[in-house]
Amino acid sequence: MSALQTGEGVPRPDGLTTYKFEQRTTIPSYLIALAVGDLVGREIGPRTTVWSEPDVVDAAAWEFAETERFITTGESLLTKYEWGRYDLLVLPPSFPYGDKSAVDVVAHEISHSWTGNLVTAKTWEHFWLNEGWTVFVERKITGRIHGEAERQFSSIIGWKALKESVELFGHDSPATRLNTDLTGIDPDDYFCTVPYEKGFNLLYHIEKTVGGAEIFEPYMRAHVERFASTSITTEEWQAFMFEFFEKNHGSAVVDKLKTIDFELWLRGTGMPPVDPGFDTTLADACHALAKRWDEAREHKHHNFKPEDVAGFTPTQKIAFLERLTDMVPFSHRLLARMDELYGLTPLRNADIRFRWHQLCLQADYEHIYPSVTSFITEQGRMKFVAQHGQERVGARPEYVFGEQVVLPPDCGRVNRKGYRVEGSSGMI
Repeated sequence: MSALQTGEGVPRPDGLTTYKFEQRTTIPSYLIALAVGDLVGREIGPRTTVWSEPDVVDAAAWEFAETERFITTGESLLTKYEWGRYDLLVLPPSFPYGDKSAVDVVAHEISHSWTGNLVTAKTWEHFWLNEGWTVFVERKITGRIHGEAERQFSSIIGWKALKESVELFGHDSPATRLNTDLTGIDPDDYFCTVPYEKGFNLLYHIEKTVGGAEIFEPYMRAHVERFASTSITTEEWQAFMFEFFEKNHGSAVVDKLKTIDFELWLRGTGMPPVDPGFDTTLADACHALAKRWDEAREHKHHNFKPEDVAGFTPTQKIAFLERLTDMVPFSHRLLARMDELYGLTPLRNADIRFRWHQLCLQADYEHIYPSVTSFITEQGRMKFVAQHGQERVGARPEYVFGEQVVLPPDCGRVNRKGYRVEGSSGMI
């Protein structure tokens, strides 16, 4: 979603060069950002360049070679990509190279090109219109590319993350409302997975209720067409949705919509009021392996081997580790054995590292502390940094945080108890 360069660079008498860029699509002001550094680019598609530091740009270009496929899939689902170019800026410390394990993250950011950037929430009280919609579109794209089972599996992972946020804030906390009142509240204080995953689950439930993708996907396109280049509220979203289904499907579908308790979904606290019933096909193998490790507490020989996870996708590895974090903390002996067999500590995938760190921190496994310190200081996504900051890290948290760890600018600073003491989290 880069601005477009206009003309060639113009050399100046002082040895510098002036470049000019133009953004032809209306955008909210919070999307404006400048990236400055020792950057070079590699073209990977008809409208995409990967930018990064010279020593890693080729690896990054290989990693994201299929970006165009995500864009064209988004266009087939929604509307023509309006921004002209979709360039990628890769920051080496926070990206895993060599296994394409984080490529689907691009699906989320590409989805923002329609929901969040082209159609934007009017205020942070309606933030779920950015992120809930974007997660929904992202999973639609990955489902079309990788199959419905993968979409369902990703939704299971999201449900787990949502439960953790609700448990962290409390089931009665206003922070767990989709459309919450932020009067006198810093939006950063409520930052969590609720707008992402509770928002996704609302749209997923609506789709199932009205009759499935065949009926719902044309509405998605109409939503973008109706609200492109505007900032909207939850009330405007809901009014247009009813208007669309009344016009295109009549009372039969509208009556189905009316069976949904929108007040409870939008302004009720806690978990969604409906169990989504996701397909667990891809999760079953992860949960079976986690069960074996749980049973291994009392048995020294359980025939674990590296091949246990060799066929797992990155998402399946996350699900495996997530299931383990729901169990009683593991002994240091078992954690060391798990790391030896599966090579978890050296992995660069941020989501996998995050879950592995959680598992180790729950057990006060001090061998992981240097890895956690590196992790939270080398990349700045608050979904990782804040959660690690709030984990219990044993009797000596200074092993992880010191007296104070300086984080990337968007995260401010985290003190030895793991709480942000200044700066802004940002919302990505």
